[in-house]
Amino acid sequence: MAFITDNEELKPGLIIFRRCDMAHRNFYCPIKLLKEDRYKTVSLYTADRGTTRDRAFDQDANIRFRLKHDVPVFNRPFRQVAESLFE
Repeated sequence: MAFITDNEELKPGLIIFRRCDMAHRNFYCPIKLLKEDRYKTVSLYTADRGTTRDRAFDQDANIRFRLKHDVPVFNRPFRQVAESLFE
């Protein structure tokens, strides 16, 4: 993708990157959901690479815990998000 910069793979299925199309320099982290072909992308709210790594591993652990205990990973379906944009 053309808008991704400064990407780094922390472990298989867990990367951090910056978006060049945003005004801020914060990192994002897409986390691959096990046994699915889906990702949960979260903002890490920091531009510091060291802090970003720690937060990415924390978010990864949070997602793994949610999947293990059948807690929903996504709080709203994409349809609701899209509809709220056009209201």
